[in-house]
Amino acid sequence: MKTSISLPIFIFLLYTLLLSFTHCSVLAHKNTPFVDKICKQTPYHALCLKTLLSDPRSAVADVRGLAIIMVDVIKRDTVSILSRINELLKKGGTDPHTRGALLDCIDKYNAVLKGDVPEAMEALEKGDYKFAEQGATDASLEARVCEENFETSPITNMNKLVHHVSLVAASIVRMLL
Repeated sequence: MKTSISLPIFIFLLYTLLLSFTHCSVLAHKNTPFVDKICKQTPYHALCLKTLLSDPRSAVADVRGLAIIMVDVIKRDTVSILSRINELLKKGGTDPHTRGALLDCIDKYNAVLKGDVPEAMEALEKGDYKFAEQGATDASLEARVCEENFETSPITNMNKLVHHVSLVAASIVRMLL
């Protein structure tokens, strides 16, 4: 008896889930021209478009909402790079200069997580867009400085990603000024 009740419930839940995904993709598709228009005004159009359209919140977002999504992405990517740096340090085998640069990057990215991202997010929530732009710009600078500290960086692609995403976020926030 349990099996016969479970199967209809399972089918209903699966149908509901599929319907919700279809609904989200339709909404995202309807907002694609708006997102594309915004992304064309940033320094990394393709990255902006890919990043924003992969987030379901972009389906109904205005410019401020798109900026919030990008600041969230700065945070996500910063957490990822910090995790990678910690893996590299635990693994060992790095020369003293690279080890020192990795430790410096931890400081830089902790500043992004504890200072720049919260500053940008709070400023976006309060409508103080100049401070939001500054937070995103500062995050891009931290990523650039991190990369410049290496002779040969083991995290170049991740540094570039945080740098570029931060510049996209700053560009979108600038549209609100």
